[in-house]
Amino acid sequence: MSFLGLFKKKLHKPGIPEVAGMHIPTAHLNALQPSDQFLISYPRSGNTWMRNLLKDVIILSRPDLPQDVHPDHLLPDIHQGGPAHPAQQQFGMQSRILKSHNIRDIHSHRAVYLFRTAADSLLSYYHFGILRRQPWIIEGETADDFCRRFLPTWDVHMRIALEMHIASPARVHFVSYERLLADGLHELRRVVDFYGLIATDETLTAATERNSFEKLRAREQQRVPDAKGFFYRKGREGSAREELSAATVEFLENATHAAHAQARQFATPRS
Repeated sequence: MSFLGLFKKKLHKPGIPEVAGMHIPTAHLNALQPSDQFLISYPRSGNTWMRNLLKDVIILSRPDLPQDVHPDHLLPDIHQGGPAHPAQQQFGMQSRILKSHNIRDIHSHRAVYLFRTAADSLLSYYHFGILRRQPWIIEGETADDFCRRFLPTWDVHMRIALEMHIASPARVHFVSYERLLADGLHELRRVVDFYGLIATDETLTAATERNSFEKLRAREQQRVPDAKGFFYRKGREGSAREELSAATVEFLENATHAAHAQARQFATPRS
């Protein structure tokens, strides 16, 4: 299917949201500027983790300013709040960096595309849907059935990102969630350089240490000590194999092998 065809193709299956075109308020779209940059991912692929990392990179680079800043103030979620916040200018950001799961409506902007294996991201999306009581969760549906049902949404999202990179390699920077787990400091440096942020190695190290999965989970538990479930659930590679059947994992891996292999190739630094 052509690049334009991918953007026109939408899922019309009952109970399945159009993830690649996830709703963005019209006012927020109208407020975008050509210089705006994005952090895009399929849900549950490390977007919130990366925003916390980048937030700390920005604030730690300015120790003269207040450090208690929410990620939404420096890297707003385009789905929930407007793209502008006074903190962005206060911390000297030359261009805004915005979070989005919608890849259709912001395809003309520079973007980091953070991706994760389909099995892990889909399983995590299933648990997120249950935790937040999302309407697209079917009562009694198993994790295996959910992952199979939602696979087309992951596939379309990834394929749009791949076509965007092919059309303009310098404009779309691929980052593997698994590589971020394995070598967070190196991957964060590449993201920081892509966005044009200035940070020392010491700052990157501090940001990485402050945002380990264990520390993010601990802060969440401190905020909601009696929670029945957590946003930061497991945060490791291959967790789907612990919960999904071997048949479902094999199905998902076979169905996404080519797209994921191409994404990993795009995420590999050129020598």
